[in-house]
Amino acid sequence: MAALRASSRCGRPWPGLGSNWALVLVLGMACFIGAMGALEGDAAMPGQATLEALRAAAAADEPALADSEATGERLYQAFVKHFVEKRRHHMAAAEHIFAKPLFERRFALTKPLLDEIFRQLHAAQGQLASNIDVAQPELPDEPAQLEALIQVWQNAAFLADLALRLPDQVHALVDKYPVRVDLVRWAVTRICLPARIYQEQPSHRRALELLLQEMQLTDEPDPNYENPFSELSLIRGQRDRLRQAHLESVEIKRVLHRQLARAPQIVTVP
Repeated sequence: MAALRASSRCGRPWPGLGSNWALVLVLGMACFIGAMGALEGDAAMPGQATLEALRAAAAADEPALADSEATGERLYQAFVKHFVEKRRHHMAAAEHIFAKPLFERRFALTKPLLDEIFRQLHAAQGQLASNIDVAQPELPDEPAQLEALIQVWQNAAFLADLALRLPDQVHALVDKYPVRVDLVRWAVTRICLPARIYQEQPSHRRALELLLQEMQLTDEPDPNYENPFSELSLIRGQRDRLRQAHLESVEIKRVLHRQLARAPQIVTVP
């Protein structure tokens, strides 16, 4: 929260999808144009603002710390706070969309989010050097590299939330587009999984591993993997629940019939 407050003091939102303001619009879904405008505005922040915001957040945790000293581990810890808070909003957004009863409605809500996620992933890919070492413990000092990494780390996790809760909608918007498939593979396997943030956050790392399973991009596919939120699984689950309810109803009737048969008979004497 300190990171978010510091970002607010800088007068600019954090980079990437899902700032507090943008996600309120997404969760409310009052107007798609307004929500996408907020997301795009959030994504348009230049790289230098990211480094400034992280330094401000690091210094806020220790007011006596000079800006020039708010680097290294403190910068990383400031980002972790921001990352964890944003992940909470991302998961809530995916749950909100999943709660919509119609496939078409869920698709309409998912599409603009995926379009923005892949736009940002593509832009970040162009900023990151091919030989960048994402496993290094500290965040990079170069502003453009720093922002690009943050964009990938956050958007890949949000993509996992959407794919695991809304698999049919995501497959319809990704599988037929090789560029998007390659971006998912690059973002998850090359940039996210080796990074310290995902090494130290096992639950979020697991979400990315499941994303690879869902998109069939893993080198070790699990033959037993099945997404319980797919349309087929949901229909099968509803059918199983109806069958179970019918069996329980039949059993209750059978027990009642047996109890009535065993009940003492009242004989009336004329």
